[in-house]
Amino acid sequence: MLVSEGATSETTDPDVFITLLQDFGAYFEDDVGAFRRFVDLPNELRFRIYDYYFETEDNSATCLSWPQFHLTQGSNSTALKADTVAFLPPICLVDRVTGKEATEHLVTISHVVISHGRTSHGRSELSSLVRLDAICRRLDVSLQHNIQAILATDVNKQREECLQAQHGGLGAAGIPLFADTAINANIHLTNTLMSSYFDNLRKLDLTFFTPRCQGKIYGDGQITAGKCRTAPITHFIQGFGMHAVLRLKKLQRLMLTGRTHSSWNKEDDQALDDTDEQLYAVARLGYEIKAGFRSKGQNVTIHTSLMYKDQCDEEILD
Repeated sequence: MLVSEGATSETTDPDVFITLLQDFGAYFEDDVGAFRRFVDLPNELRFRIYDYYFETEDNSATCLSWPQFHLTQGSNSTALKADTVAFLPPICLVDRVTGKEATEHLVTISHVVISHGRTSHGRSELSSLVRLDAICRRLDVSLQHNIQAILATDVNKQREECLQAQHGGLGAAGIPLFADTAINANIHLTNTLMSSYFDNLRKLDLTFFTPRCQGKIYGDGQITAGKCRTAPITHFIQGFGMHAVLRLKKLQRLMLTGRTHSSWNKEDDQALDDTDEQLYAVARLGYEIKAGFRSKGQNVTIHTSLMYKDQCDEEILD
């Protein structure tokens, strides 16, 4: 923006499609205005065309939320959307050469999103990938080779939890009963990451929430009624297996985020003990994973974020 006394002048970003057309100038025949073959365009221009096409295409399941590919059982599920529209966009089916390249680019740029929310867990969460894999095989596209990013937005299923006194107590293994849901969710995510579909991941983004607690938690797992507090996240990251991350030989970046309820629900910001101390176990997990990669001689950048109220403490481990 340029500003001078008595007047203002604003510049806006150019239209993506117009910019794309301008870059095509050298690929039109001057004499007849005929367009050269699409496959003769440089890779960069073809990929930009794919990006624009995928972003604006709204008649296929894989493009409705692009660049996100949802592995959920809820309304955002890519597989569920495919019940009413085509699974792949038409450009992936034009011919074998274009279809292979377009599908590879579609998968490579997509972020696989695991967003459990309050839905149940189950093997069917991989049904979208199984379906896409079957199509990719027909086009000679390797799904395992091209999936490069995963985003898990609520790994431990605690974003909307509120613990009450009746949730207290210890289970048979000496683990607090209120942590069962989180532990099972963490184990499930660990098993999902062990899938061969994710062998070539470059980027992994995991977010853990700590629940609200209507009272105070004691060492014996009991909860006494009282004012709303933020529960320490330590119990709620149990069950997550570092081995599922350390096995990723091509991983370049790992994002670990710990969040309290008030970090996303601004109407609930009066919880006691809503500090970074309640989330520090996530940072400690980052240190342990970093040490594991170092012992293997693998350089992975780990970014930890602890989010509480309107604060965010970040650290990058290079």
